[in-house]
Amino acid sequence: MKRIILSLAAAVITVASAAQTIHIQGTYDPSVIEGLKLLISPMSGQEDAPTELTLADGTFGGDVPLASDGLYNLLGVNSQMQLHLPFYISSDTQKKKLKVTFVGQCPQINIDSNNKALSAYNLVVWNKLRDIWMNAQKMSNEELKNSLAGFWSAADSVLAVYKTDTDVQEYIRLWATMAAFNGYSASSHLLRDRTNSKPTPFVQLCKINLGTLDTDKVFYFPESYRCIRSTIASHAPLNELLEELQEKYNNPKVIRNIGNFILDNFIRLYDYNADYNKGLNLIKNAVSQYGLSEEYIKAFESHQATIGGKPFPTGINIIDANGNAVDFSSLKGYYVYIDLWASWCAPCRKEIPHLQRLEKELKNPLVKFVSISIDRTEAPWRKAMQEMNCEGNQWINADGSLPNVLNIQGIPHFLIYDKNGKLLKYDAPRPSDPKLKAELEALR
Repeated sequence: MKRIILSLAAAVITVASAAQTIHIQGTYDPSVIEGLKLLISPMSGQEDAPTELTLADGTFGGDVPLASDGLYNLLGVNSQMQLHLPFYISSDTQKKKLKVTFVGQCPQINIDSNNKALSAYNLVVWNKLRDIWMNAQKMSNEELKNSLAGFWSAADSVLAVYKTDTDVQEYIRLWATMAAFNGYSASSHLLRDRTNSKPTPFVQLCKINLGTLDTDKVFYFPESYRCIRSTIASHAPLNELLEELQEKYNNPKVIRNIGNFILDNFIRLYDYNADYNKGLNLIKNAVSQYGLSEEYIKAFESHQATIGGKPFPTGINIIDANGNAVDFSSLKGYYVYIDLWASWCAPCRKEIPHLQRLEKELKNPLVKFVSISIDRTEAPWRKAMQEMNCEGNQWINADGSLPNVLNIQGIPHFLIYDKNGKLLKYDAPRPSDPKLKAELEALR
């Protein structure tokens, strides 16, 4: 296999502001990793964006926030590849040179026992996940179960071979569960596409040690939220979900973060038209019983705008193509068909020609068409309007407040408001749907 060597040198620096950083520098062969961006981030500082290393004339360097437990992520990306490697810098390795090598396209660091363990397990995960992606559709349930169990047995083997610090041991055991969960998620997706059947739940297929997940470090993995949520009943009243969470886990950060995750999903997925008051009472009871933020009550109440008969949200910052603030009440007396879209959304752009044709062909004078972009800045919105010859009521809500209040889960999204500015249809047909024209013509 082709082996590529990349050398790094690490040294700790304390800056004047008392924020500690580690300076990473070294050399590389630009012909081997041409166009590759290298970034490093401490796992313990997830609120910080990854630090992009400066690359010039075969050298690189950068000051990275110091990890409280010595664990870092090395990230690299170019147009052909994307790589990830966790590595560990303890107090006695801070001035050693780190050699990053590649086995195939899997990065490795082998300067000491801790990093040999991390690199060995990185290769395991790399190969096993690739195998699942390639073969999941041919696997029986038992074969998949055995394949996923291999992540834990491999972790045990690696930790038996290499003497590692406690932080590295904890990380690798967590990594085993997260890699298994990722493998399970990938296989479930592939099998669902093939069989259209519901997969066996992760916690039934695999034996999960909940104690492994009950740590701050679990949030070093973005999939941790879904993984921990999978260990709690999939369908149960809100208060029972939160109660089960507190029964199964002790770590305050786990309870707080997953509790927030459960509440956020409840608010996002709740059917406000079915029984708004019931949902509100559930949220109020949860906030009271578990001492949660009252912001959850406000967030739930803000989604009243999704209920049929509720007026268009007020206090929303919307401007038109001329830069003027928009007052939705100016359309009172008309039915309003709204297209929520964005310049970067390919399915949105695909609907625009259908919308333009519909607007020209519709004979009902009581219907107005409004397109509201949720682009974060005006420039791409204006460029898209010009490219697609968008005319008429072209508005933008750049701060994202409108889709938030309307609990929009994806775009394009279409709504119809009545002549009094009240929601008539929350999930209206797309312009490309032949039924829409007749529906709009019938409005009186």
